[in-house]
Amino acid sequence: MRIIDDTFAPIDTAPRTGTPIIVAHEDVGAFAMRWNQAATNEMFAPGAIGMWEATDCSMTWAEAPGLGPSHWKPLGDGGLN
Repeated sequence: MRIIDDTFAPIDTAPRTGTPIIVAHEDVGAFAMRWNQAATNEMFAPGAIGMWEATDCSMTWAEAPGLGPSHWKPLGDGGLN
């Protein structure tokens, strides 16, 4: 079963306003997250400032090329696949 379908858009079009959305990568999964421009995670992304953060603050996802989410969709658009 594919995670990313035609309801997702490329991550470079995602809102970076702090609004919760679904972010996804086919090899990793889909998660409810929001962009936090001040977030850091020195263990997984040393020196990076600004990353995707779970809505419950339990995890972060850096936007490094090839490592971050590749797609997004609104949180109210059917939820997680």
